[in-house]
Amino acid sequence: MARADASKSPAEAGHCPASATPDRSELLGRLRAAQHLLKSEQVGPAHSAYEGLLPHAPFDADVVFPLAVLKYHLGEDAAATGLVTDYFRHRPLRELTQGASRARPLMLKVRGYNLTRPHLTKSESGEVSFGMRGGHFTTEYLLDGADIAECEYTIAGAGPVQPDKMPPHDVLVNTISEADLEAPALNALEAYLKMQDHAPVINRPDRVRRTTRDGNFDRLTGIQDLTFPRTKRLTFSGATTADVRNALEKHGFDAPVILRRTGTQTGRTTALVTSDADLQDYVAEGLHGEFYAISYRELLWKDQYFRKLRLFCIDGQFYPVVCHLDLVWNVHGANRKDVMRANPDLMQEEQRFLSDWQDYCGTRAVAALEQAAEDTGLEFFGIDFTLDEDDLPFIFELNATMRHSFDHGRNFPYKQPYDRAISDAFAAMIRQRMSGTIQAAG
Repeated sequence: MARADASKSPAEAGHCPASATPDRSELLGRLRAAQHLLKSEQVGPAHSAYEGLLPHAPFDADVVFPLAVLKYHLGEDAAATGLVTDYFRHRPLRELTQGASRARPLMLKVRGYNLTRPHLTKSESGEVSFGMRGGHFTTEYLLDGADIAECEYTIAGAGPVQPDKMPPHDVLVNTISEADLEAPALNALEAYLKMQDHAPVINRPDRVRRTTRDGNFDRLTGIQDLTFPRTKRLTFSGATTADVRNALEKHGFDAPVILRRTGTQTGRTTALVTSDADLQDYVAEGLHGEFYAISYRELLWKDQYFRKLRLFCIDGQFYPVVCHLDLVWNVHGANRKDVMRANPDLMQEEQRFLSDWQDYCGTRAVAALEQAAEDTGLEFFGIDFTLDEDDLPFIFELNATMRHSFDHGRNFPYKQPYDRAISDAFAAMIRQRMSGTIQAAG
């Protein structure tokens, strides 16, 4: 994450000839002024200020990332993408641990920049930081307290990976988790792995590519005692309500059906269409791009609550995450405090799942989930599911994009040991792979 930092000058690394560069104090003052405008949310003036700095610091993260965010905000998407792509082509490697590129053992994380976008967050104290949103899983909490040296390599656009800029490493963690957003980077990483000797890989790109929603439907449908709802990828270009209705009918979808933009994991681009009015609202001014149509099936717990069970699979072992019970069909973590915290029975149900998820789900469901994990073949991923009328798994989602954090544990303390177990398991997997590399080298 590039952090707005007024303690250094954008010209420190010598990005342009001395004759064309304002002196250090002037550049530092201009950077501070640009950061102040950004923190004050003065978009136009901040954009102009960062634009003025760019010729003197074309590959400085403290200039490039805020300027790209501002350009996206102003609708200059192509210019923003070009800025960030050029940056990662010149500077694909970033040390996440001081001295990491020289430290052994070393974990190298690989990410992609294609449709992933930089974004800005501002803390309550006004501190501005920048990150990349979408398409990846984060190891922030997975490696909490693990004291593992890390570097991060970003594949720009369609690549290729630059072997000379890859540091020696003991394990490679592919954090790209969304093939709909980052297929070019997955392809570039796969080509690199075929051409180069490499350390052990967590989440090989060819296996990640199989975990799109339609890929999961095609791949998992044949597993006994498991249901993955019928899913079809549809492409539209200015489609009207009638166009979308015809496409759904053509592919055999009847209401209710879920529509969601490909490459998204939140509910912002998702709708449950139960009527023509719902469809009109979703289509609004026309649909552009790729969308998933997903068969919807209402499965209620105790005839009232929608239920989402989540497991992480780490190195072939399942770890329970949540049993979230809610009153809305699109169950998301942000709703937990509104329903579950006010109902001891719901919290007790979650504790029952966490304490012994296998007993909770039953032998047949466990066998089906284990078969799905074996077929998926990733070292790290998550499964969101519920249990149907026969107590068999109905899967909502299966991929590595699911975020692990300790956020919910602050409001639901009984979760904390299970959250910690997930972090410990992930760190243990990384250390085991590193140990194998070092032993082989010895």
